[in-house]
Amino acid sequence: MKKFLAFSLLFVLLTTGSTIREKSYYFESDRPHGEVLLHLEGGKYYCLDKTLPQGKGTSAIKTIYEQTELGKFHSYEMVFDELNGLSEKYPSKCHTVSLGQTIEGREIMALRFQPEKPSPAFLFMGCHHAREWMSVEVPLRLAHILAENPGNDKRIDKYLADYDIWIVPMVNPDGHSYSVKENRLWRKNRAKQQGGAVGVDLNRNYGYKWSEQGASGDPSDETYHGNKPFSENETSIIKALSEEVPIIGCLTYHTFGELILYPWGYTKTKTSFDAKLAKLAEGMAKISGPPNDNDYKEKPLSDKYDYIPMQASGLYEASGDCTDFLFSEYGTPAFTIEMGESKDAFAPPDTMIEPTINQVMEFNFYLLEEAPKEFGILYGKVTDIFKNPVQTKITIPGLDQSLKIDPGTGKFFRVLPKGKYLVSYGKDQKKLVELKDNFQKVDFIVESDQKVSLSGQIFDQLGKPAKRKLQLLDANGNSVEGTAFTERFAYTVPTGYYTIRVFRQDMGPQDFKVTLKSNIDIDLIIRE
Repeated sequence: MKKFLAFSLLFVLLTTGSTIREKSYYFESDRPHGEVLLHLEGGKYYCLDKTLPQGKGTSAIKTIYEQTELGKFHSYEMVFDELNGLSEKYPSKCHTVSLGQTIEGREIMALRFQPEKPSPAFLFMGCHHAREWMSVEVPLRLAHILAENPGNDKRIDKYLADYDIWIVPMVNPDGHSYSVKENRLWRKNRAKQQGGAVGVDLNRNYGYKWSEQGASGDPSDETYHGNKPFSENETSIIKALSEEVPIIGCLTYHTFGELILYPWGYTKTKTSFDAKLAKLAEGMAKISGPPNDNDYKEKPLSDKYDYIPMQASGLYEASGDCTDFLFSEYGTPAFTIEMGESKDAFAPPDTMIEPTINQVMEFNFYLLEEAPKEFGILYGKVTDIFKNPVQTKITIPGLDQSLKIDPGTGKFFRVLPKGKYLVSYGKDQKKLVELKDNFQKVDFIVESDQKVSLSGQIFDQLGKPAKRKLQLLDANGNSVEGTAFTERFAYTVPTGYYTIRVFRQDMGPQDFKVTLKSNIDIDLIIRE
């Protein structure tokens, strides 16, 4: 990790013109102290605290003064205005969507580029963590590029026609506003907690593996995970969006470290589709520019790329993370982009906005181009034969958990690598599915476990009992039992649609359609 000189107090006063409220120090230590940002090789910690530990040789790597002006960074109000401005100027391309409100009443705004036909979606987000101002700038600039399309880029036209693109530049507007006005290094949102503490770490509040390693149960801690999964408006809003919109790819921007991280973050165990995720991450790394600062020289591929692709837990293990949630619930290839060199930490100067955007902007277009080549979305309904929603376990080889089915509608969607899958569902049912398209519909009809009786008698057209050859067929035209010669019949079968076929002399068979939802006794009159 590079070392660098602290800014002087005079320099900060001259460049910001702000009143200094507090200051914090970045430093290396041989033990955890304050907020541990990184655990380095050789037992060293990279720490952040308002005081320097006492000890020989401990000095500040960098001093951060906690009230600075935005400069060219965007405030919440500026983001709000710019998204609305794009929506008004390019109404045929995009429109703003209020996903919901924060606890302080700010709208969490998205700019949606919605195609004419139902399509796979992409989600680009920034600012889960308040102090990470740079994470706002990339998705906001992407919104401008997609709407304005400078240079009439043909690939942008293609992406807008083929995909449903959502851009949420500021997931945590309350925390960001507090970071601007009160405390430059504030991380969490602004929800009040018991005991007077404030804030939840939004990127520890998602439901998958919530409250496990890498997250704190202490409300005063920087990584406090909240009192339950999705306790916060901000995370529940992203959850609701992911439930309604089939997201085939996601980038969520953070600072710092120049890393491209993919699931899992909560464990060093690899996902079932690790090779596919690693391929996409390395593809982005290849276009991140030549190596320069070599921040993580001990990490694989650091000699090849400036932005290093790695499984998220390779940095540190953290649970309740957004990308782990999206991947676990829906199979979405989701990546955390940690922008900026370590020397700038969470407070890069605004002169780094353009270089950073230039370095990472192509990640967005790479994901738009390459994710649909590797992955597709399987969607449809799970119902009984009467088209009623059914809750059943649907398992697909390679998935870490069964498909999530909406209990009210029976609808589901799942992102999967393209290929063939033998899907198991119901009691003993299986279906071979080949996922070839980006958006492919497959319905599953679950056979009923409920048995009902079908009984009755056969009469000729004069009303006299008559023996005839009889066959019972299911909804697919398959014989339920062998053909019988009888005047009375009785079957015990699952609920469903059936055909009673009666064979006549010198004529074709006569069919009787029956819907079995409960026990039925019927008389069949044969016309010959």
